[in-house]
Amino acid sequence: MDGMKTLNQPPRPESLRLELPHLEPTRPEPSPPDPPRPDATPFVHLHVHSNFSFLDGGSHIEDLVFRAASLGQPALALTDHDGLYGAVRFAKACARLSIKPIFGAEVQVEPVLPHLAPPHSYHLVLLAETRAGYANLCRLLTAAHLAHPDRKQPPLVTLDSLRVHAEGLICLTGCRQGEVGYLVDAGHAQEARTVLLTLKEIFAEDRLYVELQYFAYHPPAPTTGHLRHLHPSDQEIGFYPDGRPWRLSCLTYCEQLGRLASSCKLPLVFTNNVHYAEASDLAIHLVCRAAGRDQPLSGYPENHLGTRYVKSKAELEAFAEPLLRLLRTWRPTDCSGEHLEGPPFTSTKSQLGPEGPTNLTNLDPPPTSDPLLVTWEIAKRCNVDLELGAFHFPQVPIPEGETAYSLLAKRCFKGITRRYKPVPPEAIKLLEKELRMIQEMGFAHYFLVVHDIVRWARARGIPCSGRGSAGNSIVCYALDLTASDPLRHNLLFERFLNPYRREMPDIDVDFCSVRRDEVIEHIYKTFGPENVAVVANVNTLSPRTAVRIVAEALGFA
Repeated sequence: MDGMKTLNQPPRPESLRLELPHLEPTRPEPSPPDPPRPDATPFVHLHVHSNFSFLDGGSHIEDLVFRAASLGQPALALTDHDGLYGAVRFAKACARLSIKPIFGAEVQVEPVLPHLAPPHSYHLVLLAETRAGYANLCRLLTAAHLAHPDRKQPPLVTLDSLRVHAEGLICLTGCRQGEVGYLVDAGHAQEARTVLLTLKEIFAEDRLYVELQYFAYHPPAPTTGHLRHLHPSDQEIGFYPDGRPWRLSCLTYCEQLGRLASSCKLPLVFTNNVHYAEASDLAIHLVCRAAGRDQPLSGYPENHLGTRYVKSKAELEAFAEPLLRLLRTWRPTDCSGEHLEGPPFTSTKSQLGPEGPTNLTNLDPPPTSDPLLVTWEIAKRCNVDLELGAFHFPQVPIPEGETAYSLLAKRCFKGITRRYKPVPPEAIKLLEKELRMIQEMGFAHYFLVVHDIVRWARARGIPCSGRGSAGNSIVCYALDLTASDPLRHNLLFERFLNPYRREMPDIDVDFCSVRRDEVIEHIYKTFGPENVAVVANVNTLSPRTAVRIVAEALGFA
C-alpha cells in the first residue's frame, strides 16, 4: 500500500466507508527531542506494534519513531507479536532521531491455569532490560518457533522456559488477552490473583507490572457510517478476537486490575497498545486486521481500535481522565482485596458518580505510583545496545606462537606461489598491500573462517566458487576462494575492501545445491548452532496481490 495515495469505498448501508489518508513519500525529520526537565516526567509507550506484527500493525517502524520524536518523547518500545523481526530497523530509526530504543515482544504463553482457559495461549509483554535479557528473549522466541516448525500452531512460550530465561526481562501482564486480564474480565478474581502471584515468582516484584489499558469507544455513527473520533463518554462495547463480548467496561476492568495489583503489592503501568502511528492511520490498520482474519470490514466490531496510536502524554491524560481520577482517589478499603472475592466483581459506580468520588475525606495516597509516570521509570531501566556496526568474528584454532594475521599471511604466500609460476614482484607488492589493510581493519579471522569452510568443502569434492567483489582481491585469489586473477585483469581491490568505508567484507561463495546441506551441517558442528544463522528474508506482496487483498477487506470481492 506504500504507493497508494487514496482509496475510497463507495458508501453502502451495510458497511463502513473508509477514507485512507494521503500517504506522503517523504517528510522532514523532526528535531531530536530535548532531554526531559527534572520537573516534567515524560510518558513512554511500552506496548507498540509495527507492520512487523504481520497483518495487525498498521505503520512502518520509521513512522512510529517519527511520531514519538515529533511529540518529544525520549524513548519508545517495539513489542511486535512473537518476534524481534524489526529490531535492527528500529535501532537505526531511533539512532537517527536520538530516541532511546526499548526492545521487546508480545509473546504467547501457555496458561498457568489451563483448566480455566478456553484460549490455547495468553499474551504477555516482555521488555529487555539488559543485554542478557535480550539474549533470553531471543532464546524464548527461538524455542517457541522451533516447537511448531509446521506453523500449524502459534509459537508458544512454555512456563518452564519462562522460568529459565526470565533474567534481564521486565514483564507487563498485557491486555485482556493476557491471562490476568482475561480472568479479571471473566470474573475469576482469585484465579487471576493466583496467576499474578505465579508471574511474580518468576520475575520478582521489581520486574513485573500490571498493565492498564483504557479504551472507551462506541459503535460507528449510524447516520453517516463514518469512523469518527472516539470519546470516553460514548457507549462501551468490546469483543475478543473470537467474537465474544467483553464482560466489564473499561473503567470497571481497570479498577479491578488496580485492586488486584494492590493486593499483590505490584505496581501499575499504563500503555496504549499502539498499532499505528497517527490517528489518521486507523483505516490502514483496520484493513490489515480484516485481511489477517480473512473477513471483510463490513460490520467490523472493534471500533475502539481508533484510539491505539502514538499519543502524547497530554492526550492520554485527557482521554483516560476518568481512570486516572479513580486511581488517585482510592479509599484504603479499595486496596484491601475485599472486592476480589470471586465473581461477579462488585461495581463501584456509586463511589464515582458523574463527577468522580462523592466522598473525598480520609483518602490515602494512591496504592501505586502514577501509572503514566512509571513508563519513564521502566524506560530508564532498559539499556540494550545492539552494537550495530561492531564486528564479532568466529574464532578458528590458531597454532601456538601464531596470530590470526601471521597465519593468514602464511597461507596467502603459500597460495600465491601455486597461482603464479614464477611469482611477479607486482603480485607480492599487491598481496602485501591487501594484507596490511586487512590487518589494520581487523578482518584476519574472517578470511581464515571462509578459507577453512571452502577448504573443507573442496576436500570432500563439493563444488564451490567465490564471486562478486571478492574477485578483486589477490588475497582471495591466493586462498583459492575466487578464480579471477586481479593482477592480470587490473581489478580494483578497494571495491571489495575500503578503509574509508568501514564495512564487513563480503565474500559470496556458491556451493553445489545438492550438497549444500552438508556444508551447513559442518558449520553448525564447528561453530555451534547458537552462533550460526541463516539469513532471513522478509517477503513482500506484489502490487497486484496487495490490491486484491485490500479489495477483499473492503468488501469488493
